[in-house]
Amino acid sequence: MMEKARNTMIARCHLKESETVRQWIVPRCPWCGKRHVHGAGRIEDNPLDYLGHRTAHCHDGSFHDYVLVAID
Repeated sequence: MMEKARNTMIARCHLKESETVRQWIVPRCPWCGKRHVHGAGRIEDNPLDYLGHRTAHCHDGSFHDYVLVAID
């Protein structure tokens, strides 16, 4: 979903957990349309602390950023 918040793109994401780490998964980047993965800390960390402004991991040679927002 492509949205803007005060001229900043919003990337909706969901949390994925393993035994040792957490990751925020962006199913569809608002810039390139591909899936991106961002760190969400270790199991003992609060993953909500890792939301917010991030650099998009687009591999198209350009620089993009967005705000990670958790999907409820």
